Amino acid sequence: MIQKQKNDEDDHFKQIKEEIKNTKEDFNSKNQEQKNAEEQEILQLSKDMAKMKEDIKLEFKAMIDEHIKSEQQKSIQFQNEMTNLRNEMLKMNTILNKVYPVGSIYMSVSNVSPQILFGGVWITWGQGRVPVGVSSSGTFNYVEKTGGAETHAL
Repeated sequence: MIQKQKNDEDDHFKQIKEEIKNTKEDFNSKNQEQKNAEEQEILQLSKDMAKMKEDIKLEFKAMIDEHIKSEQQKSIQFQNEMTNLRNEMLKMNTILNKVYPVGSIYMSVSNVSPQILFGGVWITWGQGRVPVGVSSSGTFNYVEKTGGAETHAL
């Protein structure tokens, strides 16, 4: 009977050892499955983050491209406005040169220099004198003549 009891105990220990072995294998298997699942989750998160980075880059690039396009349009508009202003100034200078060509006299009761009003170089003419128009005959028959009166009676 002792032998049978010993055999039963050995069988029981073998069975326990087998259960422990199976439990260890089951634990290791489940542990490996969990590691695999975690690795898959980490891999998926890495992919998601990479896609998000790429999306952000594309969005940022689109914003920068739109800003550059807007600034280029503003620059073109500014250049067009400057060209229009230059053309207007040329027209105004052409008109001014027709109204007051070189050698013209500008008369005003304002004490503002024509250089301030019209630009260019102006000199003072006839200080303290009265301008008289040119006549085809008589004393004042050419420009800038100085001298006495055409007729004088006191």
